[in-house]
Amino acid sequence: MPNISGQAIALDLLAGTYRFNFSDFQSPDRSDAIRIESANGLFHDYRLDRTWTGWKVAQPTFDYFDRSLDDSIEIRLTQDDRLILRTDEGYDLGLEPNYPTASFTYARIDEAELEEPEIQPAPRSEDLHPLIQISRNSRGDAIEYPLDEADTLGSGVLRSYRAELRTDRNEVSVAQIEQDFFHGQVDLSSYGVSGSAGLWTTEPGINKVTFDMRGDYDAANLLFWNGESIVPIDPAHISNSTIEIYIDAVSDEWGFVLLDSNDTGDDTDFRISGLEWVGESSIVELDGGYIANIGGLSPSDSIGNVKIESHNASLSTGQSDRAASSLGDWAMGDKEFLKPYGTEGSAITYTDLEPGEYDFLWSFYTRDITNHDALYAWNGKTLTQIGDRTDGYSDFPRQAWTSEDLNASVEVVYDYLTIIALDAGDKRGTTDFRVEGLRRTGDLGYEPPQPIDIAPDILTGDINLKDGYTGIATGTGDRAISTLGTELTGDRDALTDYGTEGSYAKWTGLDNGTYEVTWSLYASENDFDRDAVYFWDGSEAQPLATRADATIQSSATRWISDRTTSTFDVTNGELGFLALDELDKSGTTEMRIYSIEKVGSSTQNPSTENGFDPITGTREEPPYPIPDNGWDMGNDADRAWDMGTLKPWETDDMTGIEWNQGYVYPAYHLGASYINETIGGDDVTDWATFVLEEASYLNFFHSNAIAEIMDESDRVVVGSNDSYSGNLQALLLPGQYQMRFSSESSVSETFSAQIYLSNSDPSYAD
Repeated sequence: MPNISGQAIALDLLAGTYRFNFSDFQSPDRSDAIRIESANGLFHDYRLDRTWTGWKVAQPTFDYFDRSLDDSIEIRLTQDDRLILRTDEGYDLGLEPNYPTASFTYARIDEAELEEPEIQPAPRSEDLHPLIQISRNSRGDAIEYPLDEADTLGSGVLRSYRAELRTDRNEVSVAQIEQDFFHGQVDLSSYGVSGSAGLWTTEPGINKVTFDMRGDYDAANLLFWNGESIVPIDPAHISNSTIEIYIDAVSDEWGFVLLDSNDTGDDTDFRISGLEWVGESSIVELDGGYIANIGGLSPSDSIGNVKIESHNASLSTGQSDRAASSLGDWAMGDKEFLKPYGTEGSAITYTDLEPGEYDFLWSFYTRDITNHDALYAWNGKTLTQIGDRTDGYSDFPRQAWTSEDLNASVEVVYDYLTIIALDAGDKRGTTDFRVEGLRRTGDLGYEPPQPIDIAPDILTGDINLKDGYTGIATGTGDRAISTLGTELTGDRDALTDYGTEGSYAKWTGLDNGTYEVTWSLYASENDFDRDAVYFWDGSEAQPLATRADATIQSSATRWISDRTTSTFDVTNGELGFLALDELDKSGTTEMRIYSIEKVGSSTQNPSTENGFDPITGTREEPPYPIPDNGWDMGNDADRAWDMGTLKPWETDDMTGIEWNQGYVYPAYHLGASYINETIGGDDVTDWATFVLEEASYLNFFHSNAIAEIMDESDRVVVGSNDSYSGNLQALLLPGQYQMRFSSESSVSETFSAQIYLSNSDPSYAD
């Protein structure tokens, strides 16, 4: 271990990242310090508060020490350099050196193994987002074609900077496009009823087209004519973001057709802003087709200090950013949501996305070495931290932290994604984040949720329809409990045991199935024992929360709760909630509903409910075989619910089984079993066990609980990795298995699972 004793040590180092570890700093002089100095005179000092300073301009300085040192610093050299290590400040001030001592080690951590985790070199952009590699042929550079030199039919607008095809009052029928443009050789009737078309004349081969869409493009079809045949553009590649695609024109005349799929849609614009011939068809094999999303998607909206350049965006936590309350209101419809994560920042949002897995590149630069400003992704269900300052390195000469391009993967579960840069502390110091190249990489591993409009179909009392949430409150405008009882049951006294007044909202016409509702409480009621909210199951009010659950004080007179997602089974097409005042009008409690979504088929088996046997095709006369009492599923392996023997559907003889809140039924479904149970609060785990007679493909859907399946040796065969919903698939061999469901929720909620088995089809879920 090298030792410094009053003399400087010089290290000639190549460009790279290094970690220096110092120990046993001994000195009787409080003016001594450790200094790492570069050849140009800039330096790092180790200060009394046991932190390294950034690069400074060399000048006389006092850095006091009176203790031993055990600390490290990482330094990135952007070029070859000589570093000088000293331990005595006296030489700067003309004082007599007193020969302090310190030991140190160092290693280049972008190559060497250390005891601490090694910092891996950041991946290159081209490795993460491979582009089509196009080599120029003998024709030389690419050719940029004029946008306004085209033949159009229907509603076409040609300008030097943009060419547009529209579906509006000037569009023409499909029959006219087929005859006038394609001379009756192309049938477009399956794509729409009317629209517009445009033809360009260029060299045959690969052309890059830059375009975007505006208007009601969900009701439109975009078609590429390659000169010989029609190629539909996948709807996943159509959005209001700017998109670049390569098309393969097999003729010198090619174009696009934009069609209304019906006569009821609003206008749609297809807008081309760039057209460039890049080479012959041989440079990339597209076979007359296209490749989309080359450069990634572009943000469609922003807030705060944001700069957007095509597919890239810079988000700053500096001047002109916005308060966390404004960001939360803009992104989530909730001013309080982001406050625990930061104080201010900026955000961008991408819209009109297809649900799926997405990735993008991000990087940052900051001079804020105190706070950990961070980048987050919000997909409408989950706020995920993408990264912060700890993902970068010290930029040695500039007293800053920075990073190379880093890859991030996110799930888009609805049709949008919001990226948020948050200042973790105060306005001292600014972090600039860069986001680029968002693109879809694959499907979700589960069925995307189906959002329901949060505006109720039936409402009574103090109902607040706001941008981002629906509020059901006990405030001004609520109704007497007798009124609510009459409207819900026809009996004015049906709800008198629950309170004195309140409000009610109901959603009707829903498909039966499992629904998730995300909600929170806002309260100005000081008495914890007053006010409560309920789920209305169609016949009685089920307790959901009370005023006491709003424990976070957001102001002198306001308390709120964390957002909670609860699961409900809808069997009669209706979903309803009540907010009830249990005494008088003093104080208000409001249930705010942020989202309602269908997440799965009902765990209530319709075959069992109506006594229908799908094997024999007969119906059973009531009463059906329903047990008298329910019981808990079992909180450990020893008390697990025994499902018996399960078989794949191909050899099943009605051995499927259903557990519904402690009641057990035959499933009446080949190779399928169902679970519907309560978990959370004091009941944190539920267990089940089964025997599998023959090798089977497992297709396992779960919602609102972490799920694992283990074999006889307690080895996890397949698990959800802390995810509360999803689709698990595995090949199970004959043997004994256990299912474990768990939750960290502080309140009781309903979870569901559907187990499908097949000996031939890995995706069987009929």
